[in-house]
Amino acid sequence: MLTRPGTELFLAARDGVTAGACVSVVQDEVSGLYWVTTLPEHRSAGVGRALMHALLARRGDRPVTLTSSTAGKPLYDSLGFEVIGDATWWS
Repeated sequence: MLTRPGTELFLAARDGVTAGACVSVVQDEVSGLYWVTTLPEHRSAGVGRALMHALLARRGDRPVTLTSSTAGKPLYDSLGFEVIGDATWWS
């Protein structure tokens, strides 16, 4: 997947240890953000926010879409994302 044009992996390190990651896919004028995650021992330390700022800085004015868990919603709200719909996950 990472060999496809427009796909980038973002890694965040804290104290020299990988603490979080996410994947971004750009197609034409839209960017999708996927699998934003922070390892449990690094949560509430700004790792997710740092990932988001790095990604958004690279996207410029291009719209960015994502699907959020309940835990991630406060971060995305604070960055100006707006809820446009709900999703249902099945197992």
